[in-house]
Amino acid sequence: MTDAQLPGAVAAVQAGQTLTFGDISISREAVWASGKTVPWVQIQEIKVKDGRVSLRVHGKWLSLTTTMVRSIPNFFVFYALAERLRLSAAGPY
Repeated sequence: MTDAQLPGAVAAVQAGQTLTFGDISISREAVWASGKTVPWVQIQEIKVKDGRVSLRVHGKWLSLTTTMVRSIPNFFVFYALAERLRLSAAGPY
């Protein structure tokens, strides 16, 4: 499913659209949920911690949402797209 949906999601975000996955939204510039906005350039790592999406920002873990991962629509598409945007923002090393 991810392989089928990811290319369209990438194209939509690159075209300037914001995509919503439950209570999480992502754009080319940032990810936001629960009143928190974090630019991709500040995100060092994305992982599932205690069943929720967590971001490592400036060396500290930030719980992005209180929604359990199992309740996030198309979670694997979200995660793959988010990782791609995070890595793109980090640039070459």
